[in-house]
Amino acid sequence: NVNINASVVLAKMALGDLTIAGKKITVNADLNYTADDNSIAFKAPRSITLGASNSIATNGGDVILWSNSEGDNDDGSLLLFKDSSINTGGGHLWIGGGSGTSTWNGLTVGDGYAVPLANPSSSTGVDADDRYGTSTSNFAPGVYFEGTTINTGGGDLAVYAQNTENRGGGLTTIGVNIINTGTGKVYIKANSASSSGGRAAIFGFQDPKILAELTITTTNTSADAITIDLNSTGGGTTNRMGSAIGGIVNILATQGGGISLASIGVSWNPGMRLGYQKTSDGILNILSTSGDIDFNLGSQGLKFEEGTGVSSLSLGRK
Repeated sequence: NVNINASVVLAKMALGDLTIAGKKITVNADLNYTADDNSIAFKAPRSITLGASNSIATNGGDVILWSNSEGDNDDGSLLLFKDSSINTGGGHLWIGGGSGTSTWNGLTVGDGYAVPLANPSSSTGVDADDRYGTSTSNFAPGVYFEGTTINTGGGDLAVYAQNTENRGGGLTTIGVNIINTGTGKVYIKANSASSSGGRAAIFGFQDPKILAELTITTTNTSADAITIDLNSTGGGTTNRMGSAIGGIVNILATQGGGISLASIGVSWNPGMRLGYQKTSDGILNILSTSGDIDFNLGSQGLKFEEGTGVSSLSLGRK
């Protein structure tokens, strides 16, 4: 296991692009390197964690977070805890997993997904209790954003997340999360291969005491400025909706770029649920100044569930 010594890492980055490898990697220090545009990659067969209030920053250097690198599909998650941040200053950011390799924007990255801990117990899964002073359900995400901020300043962002358990989503968010890529594109692919209960994505995880809001913003003008592909058809058929929203999700192309959002459930399950029981509303805003919006929820469509007020969906121009 690797715990990061910031001074050593920053000294190595001054020599050129750097790869940090270990069975599990935990970043519990600020890694802010802005002297030049050198890149940094973290690669682990198990999980990679960016600790609460810690940051990774580059000056145009690419950042790669590559877990599950041996393809064991066990404890290969990527966890970004409360008030953490990543700022690439124009560099690309790739988040995912896989035992093989692929090429993305000229970078060698994984060919698969970040995945959760297999068969998590009440003491080994992820919860936000200590950081938010509340009690949340214990869960097992592939990629987890907990009140984090990501700014790429014109670099592209790609996220690959998979749910293999029945507790959580491939991509799970809690708290207020801000993703801004400037002129960079956004590509998020999450799926669920669990036997029951899993979703490809959960936005705002079922705790009304934690303010939940995810805002994704780009000024990219391409037709594929933002692509979000959520699919839960890879496992069983029980309680397998594509995604669930509790809180607010804003997907914004502010300079005319196109937006594509697909969220597909399996069998009779809805493609997307807005709201959760009587504890939280679900509000989804998909807005572009002039670009096309492709919104696909499959054959079962959208489910509104009673929350505390009114759940809503807005598509159109901002």
